[in-house]
Amino acid sequence: MMHEFLKHARIYAATMRYSMSQAMLFRMDFALRFVMDLVYYAINIGFFEILFMHTSDLGGWRHDEVMVFIACSLLLDSLYMLFIARNIWEFPAQVNMGTLDGYLTRPIKPFFVLIGRHFQFPSLLNVLVGIIFFGYAVSQFQGEIGVWNVLCIAFLMLNSFILMTCFRLLSVLPVFWTHSRFGFHMLFQSFDQVSNRPDVIFRGVTHFVFLTLVPVFVITSFPARAFMGRLTLNEGIFAVLVTVVFAAIIGIIWRLGLRSYSSASS
Repeated sequence: MMHEFLKHARIYAATMRYSMSQAMLFRMDFALRFVMDLVYYAINIGFFEILFMHTSDLGGWRHDEVMVFIACSLLLDSLYMLFIARNIWEFPAQVNMGTLDGYLTRPIKPFFVLIGRHFQFPSLLNVLVGIIFFGYAVSQFQGEIGVWNVLCIAFLMLNSFILMTCFRLLSVLPVFWTHSRFGFHMLFQSFDQVSNRPDVIFRGVTHFVFLTLVPVFVITSFPARAFMGRLTLNEGIFAVLVTVVFAAIIGIIWRLGLRSYSSASS
């Protein structure tokens, strides 16, 4: 087990070095990607700043609490872009063109190829920006901050990252059967508009759907709520269970997909 882990860790380290060298070769692309993400961050922050020009709270959340939520959301997005995004974007093409064959025959775990083949080095700067903005949001937070708050948000951010990865994988794995160009990636990406809003502003059926069936609230709102002391123990347990269920579903779909996969030579 440890030998397998170290082998894949060395492979991923080599992937990171290759990504860095590629980024330095195409410096204009590196800069444009960084600027593009900064504009995305500015639009999200600006949206809420405009809202707070006309109201004192959103669903009972103060301005400083919403800033913590935004910081969690942007940091998760930057981590996803850094480690996972490109791998998922390219997966449908690998299946449809048969280039997945070359990875299935290598002496490494095929699933590792799916989520760890690319490391988006330009997004590392965005992670740093996300960390800086998170630090700023925490400094403006008016509530009490204890060790428990920090531990809870760290754990739930990790949980949210895993759940976000599973959720996005769910959008592309059906390509084994549909052979569509993007899978359902564009459909799932539309849910980002909901995940970028605090869950407290939604009610009824909408809140239930995006908490359970399409758990974007668990991904973005729960870490912020944990930090603010607004998350119950039962909700924390629920967040972990949702991640376990989605991870199990991804494992089942992945194995079924490999069984039905037709290689380029078939």
